[in-house]
Formats: sequence, structure tokens, C-alpha cells
Amino acid sequence: NSSSSSSSSRHLGISPGFGAVRIAAMAGGLEGEASARVAQMLRVIDEQIADTRRMADEYLGKGLLGCRREACRIVVTLQEQRSKLEALGGLAGAAPVGVGGPMDGPAAWLDVDSAEDERGEGGSGRLEALHYRWHLDCGGQEQRGSLEVGVPPKEHVACDLSDERIVVATEAGAVNLPLPFRVDAKAQAVITRHRGSLRIGLSPSRSQLDVADALACKLNSRAWGILDSFVPPVLADRLRGEVLELWSAGQLEPGELVNGQNNVVRNDMVAFVETGDLPSLKRVTERVDRLVAEIYDRVPALAGTQMQRSRPQVTLYPEGARYGAHYDNYQNQTGRVLTILLYLNPWWQEGAGGELRLHHSGGSFDDIQPLHGRVLAFLCYGSQNMHEVLRCNAPRAAVTFWYEDTAGEK
Repeated sequence: NSSSSSSSSRHLGISPGFGAVRIAAMAGGLEGEASARVAQMLRVIDEQIADTRRMADEYLGKGLLGCRREACRIVVTLQEQRSKLEALGGLAGAAPVGVGGPMDGPAAWLDVDSAEDERGEGGSGRLEALHYRWHLDCGGQEQRGSLEVGVPPKEHVACDLSDERIVVATEAGAVNLPLPFRVDAKAQAVITRHRGSLRIGLSPSRSQLDVADALACKLNSRAWGILDSFVPPVLADRLRGEVLELWSAGQLEPGELVNGQNNVVRNDMVAFVETGDLPSLKRVTERVDRLVAEIYDRVPALAGTQMQRSRPQVTLYPEGARYGAHYDNYQNQTGRVLTILLYLNPWWQEGAGGELRLHHSGGSFDDIQPLHGRVLAFLCYGSQNMHEVLRCNAPRAAVTFWYEDTAGEK
């Protein structure tokens, strides 16, 4: 469809160039032309594909996911026209240079973090209970690693391992952490204890989760979903440290009530920040944006929107704080269509409070524990998913990402 291709190109500031109409017009004079002429035309198309892909990456970096989707569609159209031109010129199978596919593969964006960044230490900060340190080896063909937790020499230790999380508990407290990769919990039993530390060996399961597909299925079936191993644990630790530094420096302010919901109790501390202000937040935001880009067309409730991410909000709930039942897009006043929360609480345990309660029709609800590294996503267009944060009995940290429909219609 030449008109849609040209329209999208103009919207994105891209010259339509060899759109379907132009290619069809030129193709009529190809018979008898030298193959060099065809090759030259293909090079021009390749340049436009490469330029459009670079623009799509720039849009992704700015959280302009609707514009990125349009750019990716233009790439698909150009590649289809390139194939037709190859066939007309008798050059079918000629490989374009430096063009690549129209979009990243479903798992390509999962490798954002380097092996160096997967090595780190957790356990510092105001919410300290037990110290822990990750030892991860990402250099070989298969990821392996271990978690080391500081525990009193003679104290009883309980260890609970699932496919995506690990909990180590003592009388002094507990750590509840996401795993750096999915594991087969039944096959994991490499636990050693030496003096004041416990070490749990980890190796990945052969069955790894397609997180985008899993989240899309949950959003389609019940309008909310959870991911527990999406953000690498060391990256979550670092981001938590950055949030606590803002809190310690007095840069968080009391949250304000919005959308006319003035009867709601709210006493958290927040700040809207630019992603470049916090190094770890920038990297987490890139991962979240790529996740949302992957689910965009898989969730019908989002497919008709022109999504754009607003500035992330970092949040700290002091002890005793809560946020009463409210909507993120009350009566469609904010344009928000999708909320994504990342929790940053490695020492959360039962009784700490701060669960997010999602209210459903008929009076039922689900309480979501704010576990470290956990991602909660829910649709919020049209007063969907009323929710509240229950009273916190210990400080609770999180980062919120909102995606808005800039087209104003859905």
C-alpha cells in the first residue's frame, strides 16, 4: 500500500524514496537495463532501511514506542519492495549490507547487560538486614553463578528456591531475591556453608521463558501480570541504591493527588526523574521500553494506541505510609494506558506490608507482594484496575513507568 507507506514516512520525517509507487514506475524500464542499475537502486533502498532502523532505535531510546512501531512497519514495507525489485532485476537472493531484519528478535533485547555488569554486591543501604553478594559467570556458553549470603555461624538457615526467586531466612531476617536466570528448582541443591556465609550454586534451566509472550498473555486474559526474573538482580540492587540516595538527600517530595481523587489517602515520597539522571535507571528503562515494544501488537488493548513513555517516578514509602484505592487514569484524564512497576525491596518478608492490592469486580482482589526485582504491569485505560498500596510496616521502594496514548484515542 503506497499511500500508507508514504504517509507514515512523512510523519516520521523520512523521505518516502523508493515507495511502492516509485518502484513500480521505475520497474517498467528495467528490461534491458544493466544489472548495475538495479544494484544501485537496491543500495538506495538499503540505505533507507538502515536509516529507518536507526531512527526506530532512537525512538525506542526516547520512549516513543508508537513512532518506533511506525518506523518498523516502514522497514517491512521497504524490504518487501526490495524483494520485488530483486526479482524484476534477476538479482533475487542478493544480500543487503548492514540492514538486518525489521525488528529485534524476541530475545535479542534480553542481552542488554554485559557480563561485567552481572557481577556485584547487594546488602548496603538503609533497609539492611542480611548482606548478600552475587557471583555470576557469563563468559562461557552457559551462564552459571552463585549467591553468597552472610549468616551467623551457628544460626539456623532456611532456603527456599523456585524457578525465578530465592529466599534465604534466618532469625535475623531474610532476603527475597530474583534469580539472574530461570532455574530448575528441583535440580538445584548445591549449597555450602563456611563460617559466616552460605553459598547457593545456580545453573540455568534448559527451558527459558519468553517474558514478552508471557506478559502479553497475562494482560490479555486478566489485564495485569507479573514478571519475577526480568531485571538482573545486580542491576536492581544498583537502582535501589540510587533511589535511596535520592531519599537520603531529601530529593523526594510528598506524592500529590491527581484526577480529582481528592478523598484518597496518600503519604508516599516521590520524584519524577529523567532517565539519564540515574545510570541504573537508564538501563532499566531501556529494558522496560523494549519489553513494551515487544508486547505492543500482541495486546489488542494497546494495539490501537500511539504510546509514549512519560518520565519514570521513583517512590519511597516510609514506615506507616499507604496510598488509598485509586485509578491511574481516572475518567481518562491522564491518557495513561499501561502502568509498569518495578519493586526494589530485597529484604521484604511477610508482615512488612506495602502490598499492592488490585481490586476486581464483585469485591474480589489480589495482593501483590513488592518483591525485589519484581515487575507488575496492568492496563489502566478507562478507569481499569483500581488499586491501592497497603500500609507499609517497613520502608518500601519502587519505580513506576507510565505509557500514555498520545493520539488521544484508542
